Amino acid sequence: MKKSLVKKLMGAALAATLIFSVFTTALSAASLERIALIPSSGKREEYHGNPDAVVRVYDNEGPGKNYNPKNSGSLIIHAPDGYFMHITGTVTTRSQGYYEDSFYICDGTELAFNNQIGKYNGRNYIDVYTSGSVVFFTIIANIHLSNRDKTADGPDLTITFIPMQSDVVEFPVASDLAYGQRLRESTLTGGSANVPGRFSWAEPDTVPAPTDGALMCYPVVFTPNNSRIQPVRLNVSVFVGPEDIVPDYGMSEEDLAPIDYDIGPDDVVPDDVTPDDVVPEDVAPDFGMPDISFEPEEEIPFIFMIPEDAPEVIEEPVVEAEPAVETEPVVETEPAVEAEPVVETAPAVPSTPAAVTSAPAPVSASAPAPVVLADAGRSGVEGFVDRLYMHTLNRSADAAGREYWVDLLNTGKSTGTQVANGFFNSVEFASRNLNDEQFVNTLYKVFFDRLPDQSGFENWISALDNGMTRSEVISGFTRSSEWNNTCEGYGINA
Repeated sequence: MKKSLVKKLMGAALAATLIFSVFTTALSAASLERIALIPSSGKREEYHGNPDAVVRVYDNEGPGKNYNPKNSGSLIIHAPDGYFMHITGTVTTRSQGYYEDSFYICDGTELAFNNQIGKYNGRNYIDVYTSGSVVFFTIIANIHLSNRDKTADGPDLTITFIPMQSDVVEFPVASDLAYGQRLRESTLTGGSANVPGRFSWAEPDTVPAPTDGALMCYPVVFTPNNSRIQPVRLNVSVFVGPEDIVPDYGMSEEDLAPIDYDIGPDDVVPDDVTPDDVVPEDVAPDFGMPDISFEPEEEIPFIFMIPEDAPEVIEEPVVEAEPAVETEPVVETEPAVEAEPVVETAPAVPSTPAAVTSAPAPVSASAPAPVVLADAGRSGVEGFVDRLYMHTLNRSADAAGREYWVDLLNTGKSTGTQVANGFFNSVEFASRNLNDEQFVNTLYKVFFDRLPDQSGFENWISALDNGMTRSEVISGFTRSSEWNNTCEGYGINA
């Protein structure tokens, strides 16, 4: 009896839970729907701030009712900022002879000829878009004794809000490229945005130049499926393999061309050649030698013949050697005294650095120590990425970009050097047009977390003035021990 009662109570509780769940879901869906009525007279203006809401538009009689042909009011709907509207549904107006009612949809807040989206008489199926975030609805009814009956359905419309500007939520990932391939040969996978659309390379015919097989950043365009929504540009990195250098042995292209042994249609046999002149493939050529045939003969044993005048060989007995007498051990002499080694002079330090070794400060005791940046104390992969955005691009990191670079570092897909090269090789960094002094200052901030000392700064500026490229300077910084220490401080591999 008790078990039966417990089962009944459990069943009732489960049923109540299911009913509550269905009710909550229906309430949630219903909470996104708004009813907007066109007044019978005057003007009504409504502002809708929830972009996920759906607005249903009817005349003042409400849904499922016929409208009063004497209506002459108007309704203005304001979409959330940054959104336009998609209007679908039906509208039916009263039409009788010359006197007919008209339903207008206009951009803006007033009824005017130059802002009309549509004018509808009779029964119409509507599927239109607004150009902006405000729409105007009105019914113009002709007051006539013959059409004052409520026989027309009026508007039954649905408004959904669509963003004017697309927003990328997650960046796509580009497949690797070999040296010499174009961007169009790199496939973009993944990625998402707030509206349906597709990702594509902005300059698909570009051939990226490799930098020690590093990650390079190039512009990508997200194009929404709805052409009324503005596309958006972003930078995506792609790995470019190093150049395969082929050794040059001094041979021209003609020397390396394959030899064609095939007989073509132009290789014509002369007319004076008869079939008898053609030698079958299985017949050996005749060089004017008689036919010689060799018959197998019996094997003749080999006999060694000694000449008659050869001297007689007398074998002497073998005398066994006496055992060797052991010699007395040799007394080793004392080792000679080695000469003192010659002290070599230290090699001269080159004036222009081939690679950065934490460019030393001046020897003078009065010289100031390098200034450490305030953000050098931040730790973690996120701090490492944030400082790259701040020092190279002079801005804060966007959420999607930070997540993309942090994931590459956390998963070990990229090292600190590869990620730093990605920033320096980006179109956004190039657009800053830094001069040499600003460029060297930026390198010290990014790779050493400090401002440059005077001697190191002057050495790098001199190297750039003497023809060293910026890529070579960056490579010098990434090979330094101080850069390794910087990466270790943020918990990543250099």
